[in-house]
Amino acid sequence: MTRKNRLYLRLSDEELEAIKVRADEMNMSPARYSRDRVLGILKPRTDDLYRRQLVALGNNLNQIARHLNARRGKVVDVAEELFETMAQIRAQVAALDRAENDNDHSED
Repeated sequence: MTRKNRLYLRLSDEELEAIKVRADEMNMSPARYSRDRVLGILKPRTDDLYRRQLVALGNNLNQIARHLNARRGKVVDVAEELFETMAQIRAQVAALDRAENDNDHSED
């Protein structure tokens, strides 16, 4: 595809630097990164970050819950609360996955 049209933007120094940093993190030029983001080809970075944080948190909670559950006694209530929290985290991760799959299919 030949790209002959240009779009000029005014950016603050901070905005331009943020674009350059994010483009560099993805091994892309700032122009390609910006174009792909605007056109919806490139998904927001926060989704991946959020998902990774949720998964890590869920893993940590799972380890704590198993440890507490093994001890029984007074900590059973805490373990049940942790299992509930883990279920909520799993539901959020699943929702992110579903939204990503929906977005993938809508681009077809």
